[in-house]
Parts: sequence; structure tokens; C-alpha cells
Amino acid sequence: AAQLLPDFKALPGADSTEIGSRGINISGGQKARVALARALCSKPAPEVIFLDDVLSAVDVHVAQSIIQDALLGTLRHSTRILVANTFLPLLLPHAQRVVVLGQGRVEAVGSPKEAFASSAWLRQAVESMGGCNMDAPASTHEEAPEKAASTEGALKGGVAPVSGNSVSAQNVELSKTANGSLLVAEDRAIGVLSFQTYVAYFRQATSEHSMAVGVLLFTCVLVLVMLAEAARTSTEIWVTAWTRSSEQDILYWVSGYTVILMILFLLTLTRTLLWMRLIVRIGERIHRSMIRSILGASVPAFFDVVPTGRILNRFSKDLDSLDSQLPDFMSEFFQGMTYVVASAVLCCSISSYTLILLVPLMAMFAYIRKFYSATSRQLKRMEAVSRSPLYVHFQESLSGLVHIRAFGLQKALLLSFQEKVDTNNKL
Repeated sequence: AAQLLPDFKALPGADSTEIGSRGINISGGQKARVALARALCSKPAPEVIFLDDVLSAVDVHVAQSIIQDALLGTLRHSTRILVANTFLPLLLPHAQRVVVLGQGRVEAVGSPKEAFASSAWLRQAVESMGGCNMDAPASTHEEAPEKAASTEGALKGGVAPVSGNSVSAQNVELSKTANGSLLVAEDRAIGVLSFQTYVAYFRQATSEHSMAVGVLLFTCVLVLVMLAEAARTSTEIWVTAWTRSSEQDILYWVSGYTVILMILFLLTLTRTLLWMRLIVRIGERIHRSMIRSILGASVPAFFDVVPTGRILNRFSKDLDSLDSQLPDFMSEFFQGMTYVVASAVLCCSISSYTLILLVPLMAMFAYIRKFYSATSRQLKRMEAVSRSPLYVHFQESLSGLVHIRAFGLQKALLLSFQEKVDTNNKL
């Protein structure tokens, strides 16, 4: 009834073709008829349906078919309110009441005959489109082709309709996959992080994007962490020596302990300031680089195939992980590693037999880490990918709130969102 079957033959995925945001890969007439098809398929049938110029971008024979099969057929039991400025000769004979608007006011209200007699604009518009007989119903699409052709020629005096059965080459090109999918699937890396990933991260630490300088700065942080851990271990050694010493010079032991604490404080403060400076600088440059990439991206090659919610995911959760979680994890790794090394060195200095236990413990740790890292890494990636549909769903729901309420799909959209949340929480 919506006359979409010829369009399905032109679309790459037929009725499974993904339309995309704002219908970027279909024509204006197809957008109107897709919306009409959704209204026709809604259950239960709507009591009142508003149609905003649904015939404005179709051919005459398509308009006749829509009027007969949809407006006078499937929707015959519904109250139909139609806004129209084209194909008036086909619509007026079937109307029960006509309202003519012009110059910001109501010019005429009444039956087709009354409105036709009261409104000069309506008479002029109908005459420019070939005229119509108010006493007889308009011709149907089953009549002789020559009459339809003559009506089409007359209607060209008004607003020229655009063919509703044609799909432009540009629109077809946008749906490139064989199944009609328009949006590009989100990529998910597999395996360990590549060396280039670390190189790109280290380069953001300097304004010259120099990897050598970036690695040097991180090495300085690591050295400061090791020195701070050495100072912390020294406090334990100093207290142990103090308790074992027979010398009762309290000032000597307290002064030495205070000096070690001051050195530990200065090393920790220096390391923290340098570390935070590096992290803030890296986060700022990564954000600036992302902004430049987004602003310079092509509309048909990027924005038309990437959902807005996926972009929001990159600038919210993913960027937050880079700015807050990753620095915390790296700092904990540095401190934990130096703590373990310092403890192992201290134990080995007291008893060399500790090495006998350390070797199998290190082998077991490396074996467990191999499985844990692979599993944890892939779970994090899967969680990040499953998070994007949440942003996409929320953003599309906000932008299409009027249509969702119009079609009564609130419950269906809520259930769909809950399913996406459950899928994300499982990871």
C-alpha cells in the first residue's frame, strides 16, 4: 500500500536495507513512504493519523496508488488528516473537510465544494494542476494509462513531483554491503597491544611528539619510584638496626630516621608532580588530536556510517579510562613491581636460600599471568564494544522521541535498552 516494492528492488538489501540516521541513503519521497508503511503496519490500527505532505515527492501513478491502497484502503477506518500542496485534484474529491491556510490565517473551512468556492488560492492551485470534478471521485490507478499520463502533464503546471521509485546513485553507493547494512561495525583488536600503541602513547608526552623524549620522561618516573622504594626499605632497615644496637644515642637514630623520611618525601613528591604533569599533558594532546580528527572527518565517509553514540563513547568512557584509570594502573604497577623487587632483594640479602623459592614462584606467576592477561584484555575490549550500543540507543531515542511516542514504541525501546544494558553488565 505504501508503494515501496519497486524501491526494494533498487536497494542493496531490499527490505533489510539499513536506512541510517536521518535517512541519508534514501530519497525524500522514500522517507515519507517508509514512515507511511510504519503507520500502516502498526497494530492496532491508529484511530487518527497525521500525514505531512506524503505525496510531495512521488509520480502521479504512485500518488494514485497510495491514495487508493493506503488512504482509501488500509486506513479507511482511521481518521486521516493530510497536509498537501500537490495532487490536489486527486485528493479533494475524497476529502470530507478542507482547511485552507494562507498568510498566517485560515482562509476557508468546509466541504471541498465550500472551500473551493471560498478560497481563490485553492481554485488557482487546482486549475494549475489540471482541475478536478468535485461531484465525482478522482480517477484510480487502474484506469487507462493515457488518462494518467494526461493528468501527469497537467500536474506539471504546479509543483513538479520527483520520482518516488528512483534511488540516486549516491544513495545506492552509501549502502555498500551486500546485506544492506549502512553503519560500519565497531572494530575490536585481538591479541596483545602492538608496539606502535606504546609508541603513540609515549609520543604524546612531548610537544615534538618524540618517542625518545617520552620514553626518557617515563624512565625518570620509574627511577624516582625505585629510589622512593629504596628509601622506604631503608626506613625498615634503619629501624631494625636501631632495635639491635646497644648504643642508646637516641638523637642519632631519630635524626637518621628523619633524614630518610625527608628523602622519601622529596622523592615521592617529585615523582608525583612529574607523573601528574605527564598524564595531564598526554590527556590534553590525545583529546586535541581526537577533536581535530572528528572535525576534519568526511560526512559521507564517517558521520553517515558511524553512529553518534559511538563517538560519545570514545569521548566519555574511553577518554576517561585514558585520563584516570590508566595512570592509576600504571602507577600501581610501578610501585608494586618495585616493592616486590625490593622485598626479594632484601630477602636474598638475608638468606641466599630464598632464591630457591623465588625461581619456581616467578615461573608460576608468569604462567598464571599469561592466561589472566589474555582473558582480562579481551573482556575489557568486549565490554568497551558492548558499551557503544548503549550510547547509540540513548542518543537515537532522544533524537527520535517524537516518532517513538507517535508510534507508541516506548515499551519496545525500553526493553531493547534493558537488553543492551544486560549484555554490557555480563562483561
